[in-house]
Amino acid sequence: MSSNHPQQYIVEQDTRHQESVATRYLVEDPLCRERLLGHLGITDFCWVLLELRLEKILPGKAGEIDILAGPLTWRDPQTFALTVKEESVKLPPKCESPALAWRIAAFNIAASGGITWPPALDYFVGVEVKRAYRDTRGHLRSTKGGSGQLRTTRKELNRDLHDLCLDRVALVDIIAHFPATGTGSDPWLAAAAVASDSLRSMESILLGRLNKGSSPIKELHPVGHFAWSIGSVEGGDETIRGAVMLDLLREAKANPWRYRRDRVLEERLLQLLSNVPSPSTWPFIIKDCRSCDQIHLADGPCRMAQNRGLR
Repeated sequence: MSSNHPQQYIVEQDTRHQESVATRYLVEDPLCRERLLGHLGITDFCWVLLELRLEKILPGKAGEIDILAGPLTWRDPQTFALTVKEESVKLPPKCESPALAWRIAAFNIAASGGITWPPALDYFVGVEVKRAYRDTRGHLRSTKGGSGQLRTTRKELNRDLHDLCLDRVALVDIIAHFPATGTGSDPWLAAAAVASDSLRSMESILLGRLNKGSSPIKELHPVGHFAWSIGSVEGGDETIRGAVMLDLLREAKANPWRYRRDRVLEERLLQLLSNVPSPSTWPFIIKDCRSCDQIHLADGPCRMAQNRGLR
């Protein structure tokens, strides 16, 4: 997916927007996205909604959820299956590959409007993101390890489990760094080393996110936990260059409260998604834009920006 946002390192962004940018970079990285969402039961054939304001689906509920995601489906599964078979026959014998035939068929059918939209909401998951960073003197900042910040994080996760009743929920801690410099492989090795060191330095804070003392918090037991320590490298932002490691700290489990999900909530979310043009590719990444108050492509211009361009 192309990106129209300014390509900067996370630490170079306005501090008010660093967590938002870190979330965006996370879902734009194919390997990290597939590992994270795959662990939650979502393949890369999916929709992803960033920073949804909860008041839009739960009136009176403040706050936002950083990532909502669910699977995409085909309008006509039989036609799709037939097309995959046809593409398999066309492939040269030495290139015969079910995955390649699937991708060719999927690309063609998606481009012709074959993806179901709005999507079915039988299964969708949520992710909360917290961003820390290492300053130029090597100190970790904004680790959100204070008692008040821990309460806020746990309250958000508890809301995702008990109020939104999402099928699975995860927390991702992102640690950003200033880019390593040098020639050859040196910056890559330095970036990997500092990313590993930051993980070790934050270990006690990370382990305390979902625990009180040495015991897991009972109501948060289904929540999964990842840590994404990004070793930035000079010459391109974190979506292009870097020594990256997305570590699974705790496995996500099926939310036992998912069966209590309010159908009215699903209907409101479905209505929001129905206002977005149907996808012609995947993953379909959209955002709840604060500038134009609309949901649109994450890498597309907002309506307010378009209107300003017409004046």
